[in-house]
Order: sequence, then structure tokens, then C-alpha cells
Amino acid sequence: MNGIKQKIQAQKELTERQVSAKFLELHDILDQCKIRVLRNYSALANSKMEKLVVQEKGLDLSLGTAKSLIGFNASDEELITMQEQVVSRIDTEVVKRGREAANPDLMEKDNFGVDLFVCEDLKKLCENNVIVYDGKVDPTKCTVEGDGVRTAEINTPNKFSILVECNTQLKHYTIQVALKSLVEESSQQLQAVPVRGGVYSVEYTPRVRGRHHLLISVNDQPIPGSPFSVFVKIPPTKLDKPVRVIRGIKDSRYMVFNSSEEMIVTDYKDDILVLDKKGKQIRSISKSKQGFSNISGVTVDKEDNIYVCDSDKHCVYKFNKKGDLLKKFGTGGSGPKELSYPRGIAVADNQVFVCDEYNHRVQVLTTELELVKQIGSYGTGNGYFSKPQDVAVVDYEQMVYVSDYINHRVQVLTMDGRFIRSIDMKGSGQGDVFYPHGVCVNGFVYVAEYSNKHVSVFTKDGQFVTSFGNGHITSPFGVAVDSDGFVYVCSKESVVVF
Repeated sequence: MNGIKQKIQAQKELTERQVSAKFLELHDILDQCKIRVLRNYSALANSKMEKLVVQEKGLDLSLGTAKSLIGFNASDEELITMQEQVVSRIDTEVVKRGREAANPDLMEKDNFGVDLFVCEDLKKLCENNVIVYDGKVDPTKCTVEGDGVRTAEINTPNKFSILVECNTQLKHYTIQVALKSLVEESSQQLQAVPVRGGVYSVEYTPRVRGRHHLLISVNDQPIPGSPFSVFVKIPPTKLDKPVRVIRGIKDSRYMVFNSSEEMIVTDYKDDILVLDKKGKQIRSISKSKQGFSNISGVTVDKEDNIYVCDSDKHCVYKFNKKGDLLKKFGTGGSGPKELSYPRGIAVADNQVFVCDEYNHRVQVLTTELELVKQIGSYGTGNGYFSKPQDVAVVDYEQMVYVSDYINHRVQVLTMDGRFIRSIDMKGSGQGDVFYPHGVCVNGFVYVAEYSNKHVSVFTKDGQFVTSFGNGHITSPFGVAVDSDGFVYVCSKESVVVF
């Protein structure tokens, strides 16, 4: 019996504290309301103060009633559930009444947004609660936080929070959130779910990968930073099937995107093609007009000048964006300014890196096609090459990735040619590298394997992630990733997009 009495007493004390705390909170609201009345409505201060005094007296009376009701005779079960049945209901009712009161029309009424409601006793909640309506929310002071406002993953729940500045308990405002794709004409309307005062959670599952705009507004006014740029990525492990195939190319070898997101593809047996992402031709650089032979590697600089390797003529051409020839470098041979079947090419940090295939080296030029240095020579050791096919440079990391064809590996070097590591394991299994051609670095390292007929994906430190393309590509050469995360693979008469 003593244990039950102690439990009942503890519940009584807990309930009394909870109820007292709620009434103290309401007293604070009354104090805030008094200050606002004095500041903003001095002409009506006297009449409204009389109402507030009445309300305050009502709160005092209700508090006394609540304390007396705590001591009523009740069963143990009733006392145990007192907190949930009463205090929780008070919170629910306050929110409910507050929403009813949160109406701009009330500001034109005599009570100036103060809503007074009366209940019979504590079980029917409490008497003379006061809900104050302000209605002034400043969207310019709203903020967001969380990774979901910058990056997201396709078909996966992503989250972020919206913080609305509140200086009163309840506000009347609306939040609109939409996710708009920049890849295709589609958008998702998102819901902001209240978490606590002034904090809202938004959870969304993107259906389209690539670049998006996240539009957030409060009371139809954009908050600072809106629209936010959100990139929806797709894990390489989900690149299992092509999304489209671009046809009409005789022998696609390498490709690159310029700053306008135009796709420049070298057709080994024909022209240099400039296409949109759907494969529609925009313009071309004519093989017959410019006199080049068999074009392989291609890259662009910051001004969208185009650099290509002519394998059969053992040289590098530089064209402007329109296709006018600006410069030429190299003749056939093995000397310092000579090339032997140049293949892949890349530009970074105002330097041009050229895979000099049959000289088993990488030549480094200026963007004006003046020789700077040579990296590597024939061999199987670290920093040596055997028919390098392609090169990718990550300028912010100052790292150079070279597909070392006969050595079945991708070597990672510094910009000055110092060996760092290699990605290699000859074979046809998962994670093996077998006659690599194209290489591209975009968060991950993508390696087009000519003999394995697929693209392998590695982390930058050489850990195997996945491979894709089997059954969809044949004899892959170049590989590139666009700004929306789509992977393009040159595969003979087509470019296959994953």
C-alpha cells in the first residue's frame, strides 16, 4: 500500500508542476501582450488593459482551481494518466485555438488578436488562456540548414530544415517548397512539416538526377538564397542500363563538354562533331576543309578553344569554338617536338597534356602549343608507360591520370610527373583493368576498358566500386561525365549514355 501511495503522491506532484508551468507560460504571454499593447496601441491602452487584468485574474482563479482538483479522490490508474490526459490536452487545445485565432481579420476587431476561451474545469482544460496573434513574419530572416539543401541522391529520402524567426508563440504564415529539375521539365511540390516552434522539416525523394533549383518562400516571398542549387547524384552502382543511345557516328573515339554543355565528339573516320546532349548536330569541323586525317583525343580550355590529336598526321590542332584553325604542334618522330600516334589529350592549369602513344610518354605543352616537358618513357615500372591512350587532369588536386594500355593500369601522377599510385589488376573479372582506353575523373575514376567491353569505376585511391555497360557497349574508347552526372561512352558507331 505504501508503494502505491508514494506513486500516487509522485503523480500528484508531477501533475501540479506541469500545470503550474503551463500557467506560468501563459502569464509570460500576457506580460508580452501588455508590452505590445502599450507600445503599439497607446490610444486603446486603458480599455485593453482592463481586459488583460480580467484575464490575468481568470488565470489566477484557474490555477487555484487546478491545484484543488489535483487532490480529488481518484483511482491509481486515473492519477497515472493525469499528465497525458490533461497537460497533453492543454498543449493540443492551445495549438488548436491558436490556429483559429491566427486570422488577419482579428487585427481589425476590438480584441486586436487576443482570443479568450473558457472551459468548465481542468479536465476540460483550463480557463482564460490567452493566445496572441502577431502575423508579422519576416521572410528575409528565414534560413535553411542540412545537406539536403545542397546535394541529394536520386530515389532516396533526403532532408533539410527551414528556420522561421518567431517572436511570439503562434504565427500565421504559409511555407511553399518546390524542387524543380533543370534537366527536364518537371517539379515536385514538397511539404514543410512543423517540428517545434519556428522549425520545419522537409523530406523529399528526387525522381530526376542532375541539377535542380530548390524554391522556398514564406508568405509568397522567397527567403534568402532561394532558389538554392541542389545537385541530385546517382551512385555508380545504379548505372546499370543506358538512358539513351546517340547514333549516326561512323567511329566515335573521344568526347568532351564545353562550357555551353555542348558535346564535342571525334569521329575517327569523319568530322569533329558538335552535338547537343540529345545527339542533335549543332555544327562540325570539316575533315575535308581542315585537312586532318584520323582524329582521336579532344579537349577544350576555359575559352572553349578545341584541341584535338590527329593520330595519322602525328600532330595536335588548336581550333577556336567556331572551328577556325589557330595553331598546330608536332610532326612524326620521337624527338622533343615530335609525336607518334597521339591519342588522348587534356587541358588543365593552362597546360595541355598529350598521350604520345608510340613514344610511350605524355608530352606537356602550353595552351599556345609550345613544349614544356615530357613525362615518362617506355617500361613497366612506376612512372613508365606502354602505349598510353588517354589522360585526365584534376587541376584543383594537381593530379594526372593516365590510362597505360599495354600495362593494363591507370597511373596517377603529380603535374610534374612524380608517381603517386596505380589502379591495376590485369584480368576480365570485377575490379580488373584490361586494356584501358578512356579515363575520366568526376568524383570517381571512370575507366573505359576496350577488351572487357565495360566501364569500371574506382575511388580516387584505387578502390573498385562497380562496372557497367556489359551487353550495351562494344569496344569502348572515350568516356565523359556531364554536369548532371550522366556518363557518356564512345562505342564505335554510337555514344551510349548511362
